[in-house]
Amino acid sequence: MLSGSLAQELIEQISECTDYQINIVNEAGTVIASNDNSRIGTFHKTACEMLQSGRELVESTVGKEYPEIWEGINMALKRNTRIIGILEIKGEGKTLHSIAPVIKKSIELMLECGLSRISYSNNKSAKAQMLNYLMYGDMDGPNAPNIKSICKNLGYKEDIPRIPVIISSQDTTDFESFFKFFKESISCRSQDIITQDNQGNIVLFLAYGHTLEGFFHNYKYMITDYLKSFLTYTQPRNPSLLLSTGPLVSSWEYYKFGYEKALWMHNNIRIEHTKIIYFYDHMDEYLKSRLPFMELHKIFDAFSDTFSERFTENFVKHVGALYHNNYSFQKSSDKLFIHKNTMAFRIDKIRNQLGIDPIQNMKDRELTEYLYYYLSHAHYSITS
Repeated sequence: MLSGSLAQELIEQISECTDYQINIVNEAGTVIASNDNSRIGTFHKTACEMLQSGRELVESTVGKEYPEIWEGINMALKRNTRIIGILEIKGEGKTLHSIAPVIKKSIELMLECGLSRISYSNNKSAKAQMLNYLMYGDMDGPNAPNIKSICKNLGYKEDIPRIPVIISSQDTTDFESFFKFFKESISCRSQDIITQDNQGNIVLFLAYGHTLEGFFHNYKYMITDYLKSFLTYTQPRNPSLLLSTGPLVSSWEYYKFGYEKALWMHNNIRIEHTKIIYFYDHMDEYLKSRLPFMELHKIFDAFSDTFSERFTENFVKHVGALYHNNYSFQKSSDKLFIHKNTMAFRIDKIRNQLGIDPIQNMKDRELTEYLYYYLSHAHYSITS
């Protein structure tokens, strides 16, 4: 599957040469890269249908075959003759006929170069090789024993589990200075692994040298205490600072998994007034994102077609508020700037129309949350 970070890197490079709006859609039908940030993470119906049918070219025209998608050209991205995603270019079809194939070929060539860059490189130092594999490499491949040996020779113990943390800042232009300040402001321990990824983010694999007893109660305190000096100085001066954590990893072959989950958090989760976001607090959102969206589309499409626009908007707005506020009516109503009784009245209307009770019935709550996840993504594709 296409890497979102690599695809976004390609979009940023190609956008330096063209003003067209461009999206890249992965094999699950989700927009993973775009020069319009609001599109990232949304469901792309046309692309999904192309991937399902194997079609390599679809020209979208507003008001005709695909009224929910803007006018433009959708083309299959290939690697070694296999379709790995869809490239969408927004614009009038006639004007795109000459330039679209050039953009497609350019992105495919850059994609190949990017994948080659990520792969193993013999001219890197031992630590650079280790870091490259921990974040990007195939630890199940033929080089796995060598990488394990390199880690051991560098003094890193595999039996110490670590928590991946990604630290980024939109305001930082000089990443090297930012990286240097970070390393100087913390008490780096011998088993902590610190590096930067290809986006310039600081990546920390923080050694958890304690027993796992009480882990879910203790790990947040451990992370904030470790980064206390850095955060004390940086947070008041840098409002865009964001820290995203991944799951605890204990084997070298899972470090890429942990890094990718922290990166997913970084790209998809935003919480007001919170500088550190924790993977274990958002497992539900992550697991839903891994569910092929077409499965939910097949399950709920009949409902979404019959729901009115107003009902869909109210459902997404009010159920979403409950979902993100632990089903607290007070917090949800405060979030929406409405009275608690108004919130309860509107939820009752939703319950009566659907015939389910997500407040009192756990199975109904699960069903409601899946419907919310589907509508909150599909609704954007329909109205954009």
